Amino acid sequence: SSGQLGVGDQASRTVPTRVTLPAAAVSIAAGREFSVAALADGRVYAWGLNNDGQLGDGSRFSSVIPVEVTGLPPVPGQK
Repeated sequence: SSGQLGVGDQASRTVPTRVTLPAAAVSIAAGREFSVAALADGRVYAWGLNNDGQLGDGSRFSSVIPVEVTGLPPVPGQK
């Protein structure tokens, strides 16, 4: 695991595991070793492998917890 479960470690799990986000997620997508969530308030969070900038936080540091994606334009109709 590269932390794509977003639960604070790199352990594999065989059951669904809740990810703690700062607001309700309206959409979730998973890549090969990273995951992304669009929140109801218009923010986007990502976690997991980041060797090619997959997390969109301006770094190349992987994260085992959700980090906010930066530099996105506001989503129309969102707060």
